[in-house]
Amino acid sequence: LDLVLPSGSDAMQVRGTVTKLASADASVPKATIDGTVTGLFAGKPLFKGTIDGPGAAVKGTSLGTLKLTVTADASAAEIGVSATPRGIPLDGTARVAFGPPLSITVSRLRAGRGGEALALAGPLDVSQGTDGRFRLSGLRINAGSGSVRLDGTAGRTLDLQAKLERVPLARTALVAPALGAEGTLGVTISLSGPAAAPTGRFALDANGVSTRQIRASG
Repeated sequence: LDLVLPSGSDAMQVRGTVTKLASADASVPKATIDGTVTGLFAGKPLFKGTIDGPGAAVKGTSLGTLKLTVTADASAAEIGVSATPRGIPLDGTARVAFGPPLSITVSRLRAGRGGEALALAGPLDVSQGTDGRFRLSGLRINAGSGSVRLDGTAGRTLDLQAKLERVPLARTALVAPALGAEGTLGVTISLSGPAAAPTGRFALDANGVSTRQIRASG
């Protein structure tokens, strides 16, 4: 990693490559950083730049052409992300406030192409409480004529409510095109209790559901 501070300037250039980053669930074989840190002499450093991580993967699924655009200071970061997991275009923007407490606002999230894309209907807020649990508020995803909603809290214990309303199963073509699913699906789920062994209620409403294999068999 190269750090260059030109004489008489408070703008430090940050360029370089980091290799073999890994955790239990994610890996980045190579990340290229290109940015600038300003405000050093004023004691208010601000980083602006990009991070490219081709070949990055989460739980064994490649993210394809991963690219982050970052603007960050000591209190918060504005992050834009674009990637192609399973060849599916994905892009989003979020603001992370380091806190305490930690909070995240996702203002844009979209996956897919054209009219088949899934998109966040409005801002999603995630905040950490004093008990360490995270509260989700405003997760609404438009899926054609249907929608997906999720609210509640998550941590060592769960209190979550999820609802799928009239979700077109054709949207599964994003991840399973060979399935050829048709029809709509509605699901209501409530989960509570310890995250390791939650209890819940489940209700299913399916309409006109079929797959390519079912239709072929008559």
